[in-house]
Amino acid sequence: MRVLFSSTATVEFCNCSYYNNSLSAAIPRYKRLGSHLLCLATIKPCTTPTQDKIDKENVDFVDVGKINSLYSLLFTRQRNKKKIELSVRQSDICVVHLPSFIGEQVVDCARKLNKPCLQVIVACPWDAYWNYSFKGKLIAPFRYLRLRRIVSRANYVLYVTNHFLQNRYPTQGKSLGCSDVRLPTINQDVLARRLKRIDMFEQNSRPLIISTLAAVDVRYKGQEYVIRAIAEMAKCGIYYEYHLIGGGDITYLRNLAIQLNVLNQVIFYGSVPHDQIAGLLDDTDIYIQPSKQEGLPRALVEAMSRACPALGSRIAGIPELLDKNCVFKKGNVGEICKKLLSFTVESMKYYAIRNYEEAKNYEFSLLEKKRNRFIDDFFTHSMNELHIC
Repeated sequence: MRVLFSSTATVEFCNCSYYNNSLSAAIPRYKRLGSHLLCLATIKPCTTPTQDKIDKENVDFVDVGKINSLYSLLFTRQRNKKKIELSVRQSDICVVHLPSFIGEQVVDCARKLNKPCLQVIVACPWDAYWNYSFKGKLIAPFRYLRLRRIVSRANYVLYVTNHFLQNRYPTQGKSLGCSDVRLPTINQDVLARRLKRIDMFEQNSRPLIISTLAAVDVRYKGQEYVIRAIAEMAKCGIYYEYHLIGGGDITYLRNLAIQLNVLNQVIFYGSVPHDQIAGLLDDTDIYIQPSKQEGLPRALVEAMSRACPALGSRIAGIPELLDKNCVFKKGNVGEICKKLLSFTVESMKYYAIRNYEEAKNYEFSLLEKKRNRFIDDFFTHSMNELHIC
């Protein structure tokens, strides 16, 4: 059996090896469906990889151009079409991460060629486009309706949220809500260390550390609103340190911090290997996910697993994770200030324990068991559809 996996990721390529954090986890998961996996992804050559290495045994990559502009929609999409059709023809079953222009082409081609297809819904295109720009607001309704139509006709759909994406993009087929976060078994010592750190606050004079784990050049991730919030509080003599963990061009956020006179309170880490993330989260006092668009944010779940008190915008799957008192209206700087200032030693202890316990529901072993049962069911259905015993 040959499996085609259409990803939304950009993969780093260096010295004949491929690197991407999310794909290093996803590819082994889908390889269980067949003896060989063909992965559609945007390949980006680099000299120094910043992400996890992908095990490429029995895996081949097909480089498809990213579609993120009118030009690429008109021309790159056409160039991709031949590669996609050939890849679908060469494969027995397809796994497609959506929303994605490339993924939608795969779904259309698989339907035309009667190839079984598992759809994995990882985000909401309405939120992504509506919160991007004026042009995005024009595109958002079309992208929203397109995904609704695709998902409604699917036989098997895997959602990364428990409720949000299911309600917005319902299917008539079989479905499962299961986050794609990869948490190891959670250690009880993490909570003990966190509570001890909180107890030390009153003895320390240092500013509290706020962190966000996200690409810094994706505007809808919302880091600018946290920078504006710490600038507002600095005017009143209340200081926080904001740590931004994630790759991308820092120009916009750095210039904003300079303009607001808080550059000394903002630290850019750049891309960080995944095995170093836990340590950075342990050094965080409050984690914040200020996004305008998400699915169910893995970074937030990871922070909760490190017993971080956390805040997040009231969008997508974030309210599924956090206490109702810890969410704020997206882009609302005043509300972010109010939520940060409301934390006390006692409330931080409460949220540390609450988030730590909630994160246990997202341990890798539990989610993988549930997800594998669903994928195996899809495989059995596909064999019957293909008349293979």
